[in-house]
Amino acid sequence: MKTVPNNTLKSRSSNQRTKSTSPPRTERRKKAGNVHLEMLFKSNPLPMWVYDLVTLQFLEVNQAAIKKYGYTRAEFLRKRIIDIRPEEDIPKLLDNINQDRPELQNSGFWRHKLKDGSIIEVEITSHLFTFKDRQAVLVVAQDVTDRKRAEERFQLVVESVGNAIVMADGQGKIVLSNLQTEKLFGYKREELLGHSVDLLIPERYRKGHPQHRTIFMEHPCARLMGAGRDLFGLRKDGNEFPVEVGLNPIETEQGIMVLVSIVEITERKQAEQQLMQSLEREKEARRDAETTRERLAFLADASALLAETFDYHGRLKQVAEIAVPSMADWCAIDILEADNSLQRVAVVHSDPAKVEWAYEIQRRYPPDPSASRGIYNVLRAGKSEFYPDIPDSMLVAAARDEEQLQLSRSLGFKSAMVVPFQAHGHTFGAITLVMAESDRHYTEKDLTLIEDLARRAALLIDNARLYEEAQKLNNDLEVRVRERTAELEIINKELEAFSYSVSHDLRAPLRHIAGYVELLNVSAPDLGEKSQRYLHIISESASRMGALIDDLLSFSRMGRAEMRMTGIHVNSVIREVINDLNSELAGREVIWQIEDCPQVKGDRAMIKQVFVNLISNALKFTRTRSPARIEIGVDITDPAETTFFVRDNGVGFDARYADKLFGIFQRLHRSDEFEGTGVGLANVRRIVHRHNGRTWAESQLDLGATFYFSIPHQIGGMYE
Repeated sequence: MKTVPNNTLKSRSSNQRTKSTSPPRTERRKKAGNVHLEMLFKSNPLPMWVYDLVTLQFLEVNQAAIKKYGYTRAEFLRKRIIDIRPEEDIPKLLDNINQDRPELQNSGFWRHKLKDGSIIEVEITSHLFTFKDRQAVLVVAQDVTDRKRAEERFQLVVESVGNAIVMADGQGKIVLSNLQTEKLFGYKREELLGHSVDLLIPERYRKGHPQHRTIFMEHPCARLMGAGRDLFGLRKDGNEFPVEVGLNPIETEQGIMVLVSIVEITERKQAEQQLMQSLEREKEARRDAETTRERLAFLADASALLAETFDYHGRLKQVAEIAVPSMADWCAIDILEADNSLQRVAVVHSDPAKVEWAYEIQRRYPPDPSASRGIYNVLRAGKSEFYPDIPDSMLVAAARDEEQLQLSRSLGFKSAMVVPFQAHGHTFGAITLVMAESDRHYTEKDLTLIEDLARRAALLIDNARLYEEAQKLNNDLEVRVRERTAELEIINKELEAFSYSVSHDLRAPLRHIAGYVELLNVSAPDLGEKSQRYLHIISESASRMGALIDDLLSFSRMGRAEMRMTGIHVNSVIREVINDLNSELAGREVIWQIEDCPQVKGDRAMIKQVFVNLISNALKFTRTRSPARIEIGVDITDPAETTFFVRDNGVGFDARYADKLFGIFQRLHRSDEFEGTGVGLANVRRIVHRHNGRTWAESQLDLGATFYFSIPHQIGGMYE
């Protein structure tokens, strides 16, 4: 232990001893006081001792001190008070003793060292008195180590908490605060300790705070402060902020203290506000969505009505009926007729009596065609009139007299719109919607919706009127077509009869010509070569004329013949045609390529005639080829029809004239090169046309040709 010499004390100690000498007392009082002090000293459970104020030497100790500190009485009396202090605390102790009031300066909390070297925390109470004619100090020491440790732990917990923490006594004085309190409120700790918690409360709440504190102290319990109310803290700079305050009563040696936990909830309040705003927006969005759904449902129902029929008067009246009450309290529809007169198609209100009243008002005060506002203005301008709000001044301006003004006011119109029916640059009428007793008001979205509906209604009116005109024209046209068809049928019959008659009547002269040419050849064998050539030309011409007449008769019959629809095995038909044409194959090399063709439905005799004409043409125009190649195939890729083709490697033709091939008497080669009458392909087209099919051809000069014809499935086509 470090020894502190006596001369470290101030030299005035002798004066202090003289100054502190007790005044004269009676011996009896002195003796009684000593007895009382001795009894208190010995019986006190707390450590007590007396030390010399000058030498700091222990003069007396009680049994509690001996037991607590571990020294015997003799060991205590050999020591000075600095010997039971940690070395680092001695300077502070000596400094306190040398003050004017050592008994007070030596009081308070100190650290003492026990005999075993351990350190304890103690609370000291000191009193100056005279002991055995010496100026001494009586000391009472209480071990507060556990309490100090608990307080330290408590302070550590308080400091570690993220909330602002203050502790206040029953009068609201702050006895403890943590670092978070300094950060939150802007005060230093020493600025808070000993002051009222009202320092942290906005001025407007301070008046009622003592009453709330009194009520809490009467029934202290852990709870939130100001439940259901908004609380605010006050910073040193005067700014307020929202807080949440928790109150927790704590029993201490000094009585009940209140531990106050303060949390700034600015972000929470902002989040709550944002949440409320979000919820409000969500509610608004749901309301808008519901309104939109109702609008769209109305538009869908109205559109469905408008699409069902051309009876636009009836449908528009139904549209007005479903518009109330979903889109309006009143709905009126006016149509501009063909003579430019305005006809009111419908007026709808949920109360039939009011509808009658509305008609009566219109009868008494019909719309002014020259007015700058209203139905006629909308019809003239072709633009909507939109009134989200209808002030009384508008009613006054529109009224013709006081009676009409009072009638208008009684209807209680709040909002309105008048929308024209427009399509293709024409205005056909208008729809008027009014809000009244429901106290609703129209928005731009409502106007957009009704304008969309008005366009659809206008299209209905326009289409209905066009349909009426078309029906009238169709009726006139049907009469004319029937008349013209009857005339054409008569003409066709006369032409066919004429064609048959001509063909039949021409046969007799041809037979005579052929017969007389043959008689001349037999009866005049000595005719010269030139005469023989003339007779040959006459005979060939007669033969060609006969073939032409036969083809004409066949062409005529094909137009009049009744079709017998059956299933046709196309490959069987092709084989028959090739067998029939065997006489034309003598001495020729022909390579055939025939695909497996599907069955079709049609007139077998006519389809056979098609293949006869196409295959015989292929044989004819490949006469100069050796070998000749003829391909007969089918294309079934189109789901609507079956297409057949005949392809050859013959002389071909100029594709620019392909459209002439299927005309009657049309030929693309000279008769001295290739024989023919020009009727065969015309017959092919007529037959295919009667099957509702198509014919076409592709070719290049000297590179062969391909002829196509198709049979639609719904008429012929694939046969099942």
